[in-house]
Order: sequence, then structure tokens, then C-alpha cells
Amino acid sequence: MRSLIFLAAIVLCLTACSASKDKQPPVLPLPEQPAFNDPDNMLFMDAVAEFIQSREAPGNSRYEFTRLDLNHDGRRDGLILMKSPHKYWCGANGCDMYIFMAANDHFELVSEIAPVRGPIIISNKKTNGWNDIIVHVSGRSHGETKDVSLQFTGATYPGQPAFQSEIPGGYKGGGIKIFP
Repeated sequence: MRSLIFLAAIVLCLTACSASKDKQPPVLPLPEQPAFNDPDNMLFMDAVAEFIQSREAPGNSRYEFTRLDLNHDGRRDGLILMKSPHKYWCGANGCDMYIFMAANDHFELVSEIAPVRGPIIISNKKTNGWNDIIVHVSGRSHGETKDVSLQFTGATYPGQPAFQSEIPGGYKGGGIKIFP
């Protein structure tokens, strides 16, 4: 009897598995931290899902995110640090980070920054009304390791931290550490 139940369970599993292969899963982001059920976070998660789909990225893309008011307009902007698939979003020197500005009813992509690794510091210092972002640059193709300050230009943050000047003596200011 147990053998018959076991055999039936195996057949049922194989049938379910083969049926699921016929359908492609929807392209949905899988955040590293849970999304809260507030409408603002859900709107942000929808924007990230649309962004990932627009890049024709793998449906199993994973990332970390945080929400902070970078431009001091009373709305929490969104930052995502991609994690996997590693070969799609990352390289030997780090992964892609994206910054979305919160608007009334949507989010706009403001910056694409790569490569970066956590931790990242949102500095207390501001440039053009936005907080500076401190990243640590390291890796084979970058030579010396260094801390750099990404300063908002009025339209975006610099996209390639490796080409920014080193903060003399390393960053020692205040701020909020994200993506530890």
C-alpha cells in the first residue's frame, strides 16, 4: 500500500513538473528583503518589475533595495543593487545599482551606476540638492582601492565610480550605510 501511494506521489510530481515547463514564468523581481504592503512600496516594486522586463533580464533576477529621500522633496526615492543572475547584472568588480526618483504616482530612473559593491553610504553632504553617495571602488581593473563620492550633477549621478577622484584619506563623514 505504501509503495502504491509513493508511486502515485512520484507520478503526480512528474506530471506537475512537466506541465510547468510548458509555461514560462512571468518576469517578476525577487527582492532580497520583503516588500511591505503599503501602496507606495507596491508602486516602487511595480516600477522595478517593469524596469527588469524592459531590460529583457532573466525572470529570476534578484536584488536588494532601500527607500530614502535623496532629493529632500518629501518622497522616498528607491535604490536597487542587483545581485543575480550574477553574469547578467554583475562582473568581477561589482554589480549594477539603479536609482529611481519618486514622483507623485510613479518612479523615474535617474541613474545607472556600475560596478558597485556594498556597503554604500548615503552621505549627509548634498550636491545640487541630492545626497552624495559614497562607494568603495576595488577590483583588478581599477588598480588601487579607493572611496569615491558620487555627486548629483543636476540630472544624474556619475555612472562609473572607477573614474571618480578618490576621497583623500578615505570617507570619514556621516551618513546612512546601505547594502551592507
